[in-house]
Amino acid sequence: MIRTSVRKLISWVLGPTELETRDVVVSRQAHPQQKFDHSQMLFAPTPNLVPFIVQYALNHWVYTAVNKLAPIAAAADFMVTSRPDGLDVDREHGLVQLLGRYGQPNRDTDSYEWWETHFQNLLISGNSYWLWESDRPGAPTRLRMLEPENMKIRPGVNETVGKYTYWANGVWIDYDPVQITHFKRANPYSRYYGLSALAVLFRLAAGDNEMLQWNNDFFDNELGMPSGIIIVPSSTSESERKRIEDEMIAKHGEKRRIMVIKSDAGKTVWLDAGLKHKDYDFEKGRTLHRKAIFEALDLPLGVMAETSTEAHAIVSERRMMEAVRTWHIRTTRKLNVDGLSFWPMWASLQTDFEDVRRNAVDWRREKLRRDADEGILTVDEMRMREYKLGPIDGETVRSQNGNSGEQQKSSGDSGGNS
Repeated sequence: MIRTSVRKLISWVLGPTELETRDVVVSRQAHPQQKFDHSQMLFAPTPNLVPFIVQYALNHWVYTAVNKLAPIAAAADFMVTSRPDGLDVDREHGLVQLLGRYGQPNRDTDSYEWWETHFQNLLISGNSYWLWESDRPGAPTRLRMLEPENMKIRPGVNETVGKYTYWANGVWIDYDPVQITHFKRANPYSRYYGLSALAVLFRLAAGDNEMLQWNNDFFDNELGMPSGIIIVPSSTSESERKRIEDEMIAKHGEKRRIMVIKSDAGKTVWLDAGLKHKDYDFEKGRTLHRKAIFEALDLPLGVMAETSTEAHAIVSERRMMEAVRTWHIRTTRKLNVDGLSFWPMWASLQTDFEDVRRNAVDWRREKLRRDADEGILTVDEMRMREYKLGPIDGETVRSQNGNSGEQQKSSGDSGGNS
């Protein structure tokens, strides 16, 4: 009760904070047309993104999922087309010069590296920040990617965002919102920052790392060696018994003791001593963790699992491509407003990516259609219809000679044969 009263008093003196929105139904954060004189004095509560980067670096399920999706998303060609049909492609547009297939957003980065980093940031942190720069008045000539973990947002007086404040080289740098394009995933807890899938997977990834560490500890430093007793026939000589014991110790190490004793059992018997690895095997648990992590990061398990059937793999691949297409749409819708508006005639243009949803099913369907056309279309017709190629000089041949047996030579050739 006292803490709540103190918080309300501080909020009344300094202006609204993000914490207040969790306690009241209606947020008092700065919206357009709302004026709070002190709202730029405080940062909006900033998520700590460092643990997410640690997860990416230390958990190989997270690393595998991110580095499977980001390169696929980055490989699609970025383009600027006309509205609304997208039929006319502007290959000379300034944004294409920066981010297209042959573009270079800055001196240190090519367009593929740029897009890969952009999609990695969205997957890992839920946020991606672009800084637009120009050496002259007019449209931007350079783009820089800012690290999400070093960015803070100040609420605005008349707008939701007042300033972007970035930590670089030991100092805080303020940027106006017009200089920054902020891509973010939906977040019901904050209007300022996107929500990373790794926030949900934090405990899951931590538990998975602990299971992996347990497995490593079990096998490291000779800890995974057998521990037990070997019973040999009583007729075995002492020198032979000692030799067997010495060989076992030399082979498996001294940290796990192995005893060899003589008995009247009449045969050699092995008796386990202590827990075995299968008693604490976390492989099944780690498989469940892998599925949960892959699904949360939009990577269906069927794409990566070696036990998937062909049908399962095809469906999983289609789901993955649908997810990648969603990432493309999320990016281009933002650039239609924040990116194209730097250039003239932007209202008649739109950004887009090459559609990545064509997969093995589409290619198989086209192959069946081509097979059905064979024997009906000539080679020249097949070349023109399927491959947009011109005719072969001097001849027109049926695509299946076995069906028709027709081969029409040029008049010069036929004259020579006659």
